Amino acid sequence: MLNRYVVLKIVLLLAIFNGIIISGERKMNNAKPINAEVRNYKGKPTIFINGEPHSPMIYSLTDQPGGRLSTDEVPQLNIKLFADLGVKLFQLDLPMDEIWMESGEISLDRAKQQVNGVLEVCPDAAIFFRLHVNAPKWWIKKYPEENVKYDKYAAKPDPESAKRQIIYHDAGLAERFSLASKKWLNSSTEIVKKFCEEFWKTDEGNHLAGIQVACGIYGEWHYWGFMHWEPDMSEPMRLHFSEWLKIKYKTESNLRNAWKDSKVTFESVTVPTTEEREKTSGGVFRDPEKDQKVIDYYTCQHELVKDDVLHFCKLVKETWKRPIITGAFYGYFFSVFNRLAAGSQLDLEPVLKSKYIDYLCGPQAYEPEAYLAGEPYRSRSLITSVLLNGKLWLDEMDQQPRRILPYGHKDADDPKYDYYLSENVSIITRNTMFAHSKGMGLWFYDFGPACMYTHPERAGFPNYCLTGFWDHPRYLESIKELKNIFDKKLHEEYKTEADVLFVYDTKSQYHIKSVGLGDPVSAQIIDWMTLNAFYAGVIFDPVHISDLNKINFDQYKMVVFGNTFVMDDETKKLIKTKIANGNRHILWIYAPAYSNAKTLNEKFVSDVTGIDLKPTKCESIPEIEINDDIGSFTNPKPDGVCAPLFSISDEKAEIFGKYIHDKSNAFGKKVFPNHTSWFSGLPLTDYNLLKFLFKSASVNVYNDDKDIFYGGNGIITMHTKSGGNKSIKLKNGKTVNLELPMTPVTVLIDSNTGEVLYTGR
Repeated sequence: MLNRYVVLKIVLLLAIFNGIIISGERKMNNAKPINAEVRNYKGKPTIFINGEPHSPMIYSLTDQPGGRLSTDEVPQLNIKLFADLGVKLFQLDLPMDEIWMESGEISLDRAKQQVNGVLEVCPDAAIFFRLHVNAPKWWIKKYPEENVKYDKYAAKPDPESAKRQIIYHDAGLAERFSLASKKWLNSSTEIVKKFCEEFWKTDEGNHLAGIQVACGIYGEWHYWGFMHWEPDMSEPMRLHFSEWLKIKYKTESNLRNAWKDSKVTFESVTVPTTEEREKTSGGVFRDPEKDQKVIDYYTCQHELVKDDVLHFCKLVKETWKRPIITGAFYGYFFSVFNRLAAGSQLDLEPVLKSKYIDYLCGPQAYEPEAYLAGEPYRSRSLITSVLLNGKLWLDEMDQQPRRILPYGHKDADDPKYDYYLSENVSIITRNTMFAHSKGMGLWFYDFGPACMYTHPERAGFPNYCLTGFWDHPRYLESIKELKNIFDKKLHEEYKTEADVLFVYDTKSQYHIKSVGLGDPVSAQIIDWMTLNAFYAGVIFDPVHISDLNKINFDQYKMVVFGNTFVMDDETKKLIKTKIANGNRHILWIYAPAYSNAKTLNEKFVSDVTGIDLKPTKCESIPEIEINDDIGSFTNPKPDGVCAPLFSISDEKAEIFGKYIHDKSNAFGKKVFPNHTSWFSGLPLTDYNLLKFLFKSASVNVYNDDKDIFYGGNGIITMHTKSGGNKSIKLKNGKTVNLELPMTPVTVLIDSNTGEVLYTGR
């Protein structure tokens, strides 16, 4: 016998399907055209629709066949389910292949269909298009001279299986246009301009609130092939590189001096080969006095991607005749597989300053340790910088909950059913509240209707693909509760609860070994240290080094300088005047400020840390042995040989660890009258060791159980895998004692009173 839930689904599907058949094309309701913008509200960037603030919670269809069309029964059902929860913001994919005809004409049919499918079930929806500005496949075949080229490897045409999918095979040796192709840029510009000019006048266009411009791998503005290959050896890129160098150096004499090449001309310039990129004259580092060609190329490539993004955002803003929100996948920094220079988006500062872009976005961090219960969900970008610059960050929450079915189905008799259900709800709550804690938002991305079973080895149940990732009554109930929290807190002043600040630099990655598996320290500093900071039970904010002048440091008791290998004099001065005071603790990792972008100098490292340091050599992988008297920890050890390598030679420093290879001082601190400076020659990837540091700085450690904590907007979120008895120490000194079930749980607590606001299980 069918249970009540399944019957309800059948009724809804039939009602939606019959409504489409009977009505044919939807009769327009002549709704007021949408004017949309992102502006600051209560201390956080906020979506405004016709002057009214909206919580940044969106439901999004996929680009995959079977799940991407809003008029299909199952996707439309999920749109209706989210609309019933109070979600009125929806995102839909719109590929250029369905707009840009080979004749040069454009078609609005798919765009109208996508809007109408939403309006059938949510007439007051505000719709965002993910507009793929890629050249269509016919264009790529027609103009092969404009395509990207990979060093030593030929691009491969899409397989036959790709014909049913618009976005497919992007991460391989894909046959794609170069992002430096002026022909592509000019042609795509003309089509996007035509689309905006014509679609804004339609009834369907009245409901469009935003356009996310998408391109590169999976629309995420990664350079083609970056995962395993070095792009882009094409003639369009070579010409672009040459023009870029003319602007930077102005004369060939300047270029020759910078590159230490007496024969190079602007016309003879080549894109550096893989072998050239592999060479790093400063050990782990590229020496600007010897390796400037490669530094220039990576800088050029990232500025190119940034310019393309801002070009299309500006085009949309200026062509659409009403205020419209623009965004893009941009600013990926965490979980980019140590391939940041090859294909992330590192030219972040000008994007954050641009008036033409309102939001940045990206999928949640996938690794390390990001999927499962008990692990920390986190965003890809330096979202504190995004906030400080008035931009909105939107997480794409695209990971499939463990597939389980409602009570009444045969698999609901599984003895672990209740555990899996609790696990899923706790994860949904955890993920959603991370974005909320940072004053940001997210969308629920739904591969489910497309039967895309992304991680079968983790699921535990078969993938039935009934309706979607989020279509379970308990999931929907939880999302509704979280939406209510978002809506309530929307009208309250935002403040982060963090008392630790992690400082990072994007452009330092141009100056450090990147080919193949990359350098031995960056991934540990960027990904693994932050993972262990979560495990340590503290709340921290990640910020770009260029935004230090925007920070109020009063609340931060410890500032951790991560991959800040390249530093100018202005930043050093700011550190001395604004950070190195107030009895604050500062943690320096590996080789801070070793370069000023002109030269490498060992003295720079001592100067910025305030600790006398000297170089030490290790022919093998170095390792630090931590002193027994401060605790038992995993010895810090990088992913490879490190040169340079620094040890502490300061007599006033207190030493807590030594290199095993030569017993020189590797980890210690120096106390100054108004601050304490810590230095570690290697990344610290043990959460208990980080906890020792945090407690030394009087940072609030919420508990010692390896639970995950987020905090902002007046709420402390605790996510735990094991449940049980929990004692949580709030910053105001109050202790919250909880008795939780022995399952994964996410608990929301008032940061002032300690009151439990919601339990996700």
